[in-house]
Amino acid sequence: MQILEELSRNLFGMNYQVYLGEIHFVCSQDLNIENKVRLGLNAKDVIIGNTRGESKESVINDIRDKILHEGDLGSHPSRKNRTEVELLTDKYAKHLDDMISENSLIVGFWFIEGHPAYPVWWDYSYLIEDRQQNILLIGSSSD
Repeated sequence: MQILEELSRNLFGMNYQVYLGEIHFVCSQDLNIENKVRLGLNAKDVIIGNTRGESKESVINDIRDKILHEGDLGSHPSRKNRTEVELLTDKYAKHLDDMISENSLIVGFWFIEGHPAYPVWWDYSYLIEDRQQNILLIGSSSD
């Protein structure tokens, strides 16, 4: 997704890079959450934990807060593109608001094994389920 690619590029900074993913896929609603995540990532080694129900608003706020993380002196996103990052983050939040229906089931979780990136400073992972598709929202930052 172009917005996520632009955000990743603009956030690259001092000992700081991000992974932002939005993966759409279709699968049987009979699969458990862990198997849905495995299918969405096409990865057999995934083990997840701490599953919890989430609201649309809490997901959008969490992702916004993490993308706008300021870091510290030794590790931080690029500061020269801050205005662009804020505009892109608002655009992505609007996209999420439009995409996630009020009837969607949203599950937050964390990776015990098989994270597709290398989270150090922050990360988020959500599975959004509705009748038509499943969506994985996964993001993290590292050095």
